[in-house]
Amino acid sequence: MSNAFISRRHAILGSSALGAARGANPPLPTCYCRRVRGGAEAMPPSHQAWKSATPVRYDRDWNGGARHPEQATTVLPLWNERFLYLLFDCRYQSLHMAEPPNLATDQPIYERDCAEFFAAPDAGQLRNYREFEFAPNGEWFDARIHNPGGRIQVDVEWNTGMKVLAAIEKEKKRWWASVAIPIDQIAVPKAGDRWRVNFYRIEGPPEHEPRTYMAWSPTMTPQPNFHVPERFGWMEFAR
Repeated sequence: MSNAFISRRHAILGSSALGAARGANPPLPTCYCRRVRGGAEAMPPSHQAWKSATPVRYDRDWNGGARHPEQATTVLPLWNERFLYLLFDCRYQSLHMAEPPNLATDQPIYERDCAEFFAAPDAGQLRNYREFEFAPNGEWFDARIHNPGGRIQVDVEWNTGMKVLAAIEKEKKRWWASVAIPIDQIAVPKAGDRWRVNFYRIEGPPEHEPRTYMAWSPTMTPQPNFHVPERFGWMEFAR
């Protein structure tokens, strides 16, 4: 992965976290990741295990402003001692993705439509977190991030070996991505542990700004910026 790619990626969504808007910020949200016994890799939406998940929903801009119900995103999180499972269910207005898809790791997914998950397993080390991205066509990206004061360093050589399933349901104007991340590649939690996390979404053609940038926990920055770990919400690992 070239340095030019890394610089371009974080120039778009990685301006300094110190640029976060001052003033009263909304409280940090909490989501619950339910434990599932066993579980196959990258379960499709029809798998019964998802019925036990507590949904995470978001449709607001990265700054907590405008709502986009026609692009609402629902995430179902589950976990066990082997995997962290995430199922993204994404409504859409229009699709923008690579054709044909390149299913090798670490594609520039952010340049088109994608859903994203950031995780800081150690709340005392917020500047060290993991970034995951998923596209409607099954492309994906994973990286370790060190972000000292907005000077973002990206380790794209890190590879979790995660499994990804994805599909587009045009008649329903939705796409989904189901992910199984080997949990020991992040941290191995126990029931009651909490991570700092955030969920994001991007939609729109790369050549036409403004695109739609949404966040579960608003980053409260003047310009779209997902790299604000202080605004990550909480994920609690439940039984």
